[in-house]
Amino acid sequence: MAKEKPTNSVKILTKLISDSSQKLLAAFINDDIKLSKDRDKLRKKINLACSENSFVVIHIAESNDPNQPFETVAGKLRANENNPDIIILSDQKTQSIRMIPINSIRKISFLKSKIANSTKKRQIT
Repeated sequence: MAKEKPTNSVKILTKLISDSSQKLLAAFINDDIKLSKDRDKLRKKINLACSENSFVVIHIAESNDPNQPFETVAGKLRANENNPDIIILSDQKTQSIRMIPINSIRKISFLKSKIANSTKKRQIT
């Protein structure tokens, strides 16, 4: 008869802990990659809105918690050449200027103008 090897519960436990810690580390690293991709997408939208001098609507939140309340502001964006992590929003109705950190922006929407066949068409992005 074949001999059965006794299973060592300590080895099984250490393997389980090792596997779970590796999975946790991998998930943490992937979140950082996703967050940086989202920030790059947001920066591209901001640069596009600045270059076209578009009217923008921005949702601003103080923390990353999705359940926290947010503030909605609108106006035209200007790039801050001294600090690329902050944008300048100018409201033409109240003639006010506001500096907004990019990290606090949750969502941005703007009107993008396209000129085709001598008529102006607007597209919301």
